[in-house]
Amino acid sequence: MRRLTPSLDASTCKEIIVSLLKIDAGAEAVDEFIWRDRKFAKAQYGTVPYYWYRLIFAVRSGTLDPNKQWTDKARQKYDRQRQQRYELIANLAARAYELEHGSSPRSFDDLCPAYIKTIPAEFRSGTNAVYSF
Repeated sequence: MRRLTPSLDASTCKEIIVSLLKIDAGAEAVDEFIWRDRKFAKAQYGTVPYYWYRLIFAVRSGTLDPNKQWTDKARQKYDRQRQQRYELIANLAARAYELEHGSSPRSFDDLCPAYIKTIPAEFRSGTNAVYSF
């Protein structure tokens, strides 16, 4: 999608932005996914074997969470995908602005609220995203 952005017109960019924001709003939080996966494992293998597995793993590895490496990778992938989605939204909004105004936006303030409703927040810090146009 990133490669196609320079060839899109303003109305198509706006439509894609709306779709991407809907996807982002409906995305399941990674912690919910991990919780559901653990719940499935308990149901699949039974509660007692699941806890014995965790206890044995904890003794052997020194960590209480046998899935820590997996959950860390899942969180990193989730963050990367969300970051890429926000960057794509910013690129599409900048493209639409440039087509309609003849120049690149100077900041997110130029894009809000005509192209995007709010400035996307940075996931880890909770502050506004930093993006150079």
